[in-house]
Amino acid sequence: MAGSDVNQRAYEIFDPAAGSDDGSGLFSPGGPFEGFPGALVLAGHNGIVLSANAMADPICALLRSDSHPELRDGLRSALAGATAQIHPLLLPDSASGQEIARAYDLVILPWVEGTAALLLGRDITLERTLRASLVEAHDRFKSLVELAADFAWECGSDGCFSYLSKERILGFSAIDLLGTVASETLLAGTSGGLNPFVTEVPCGPLRCQLRRQNGDVVIGDVLAEPFFDRNGKLLGVRGLCRCLRVANDG
Repeated sequence: MAGSDVNQRAYEIFDPAAGSDDGSGLFSPGGPFEGFPGALVLAGHNGIVLSANAMADPICALLRSDSHPELRDGLRSALAGATAQIHPLLLPDSASGQEIARAYDLVILPWVEGTAALLLGRDITLERTLRASLVEAHDRFKSLVELAADFAWECGSDGCFSYLSKERILGFSAIDLLGTVASETLLAGTSGGLNPFVTEVPCGPLRCQLRRQNGDVVIGDVLAEPFFDRNGKLLGVRGLCRCLRVANDG
């Protein structure tokens, strides 16, 4: 059956004048997709839009163009009976032409015996923006930590390492240090006998003797900041460490 004939058949199926359900009824109040929170498009062969909800306007515009071949390929797959997914479908900013305006997680389903395909799009623009912002913030934090100290650390209330900012710390593998008692692994001594890894009060810079993997002792400054739950119970301690010199170097 030619594409135009198939589309005509699809129109007949969804044409209220023909006595059948209107395609828009799928998306209207009382329809099966009434509560769907994203874009909905019912499309025929050659990307012809048979019906769509208001949120689908950007996707409908793409169906009418050849700018996104993956969308046309997904539509052809659905019309042939196979479900397709595009993650993400990036929509261009009309002003700049760059693909930054909108992003969708799009699923394309076969519909009505190969005469149409149903496109369901979930707008993930905010998720992608937040994720990118988190990655940027993490990279910024990591850069600042590397400028301010040799490494950052975190211990649980038991005094065991739960986070280290670098893969190697004083010659030790960070993986080997995680879960170990910080004071037993790294701490060779401190001024005043304080243990910054289990403190309940902020301290530092605290001059410490830190043990390297090869047995050398390094003089360093440690800053520590405890953190608590809402009831005041100690959850752990976070801090920074800057190594100054090997102890026997004077």
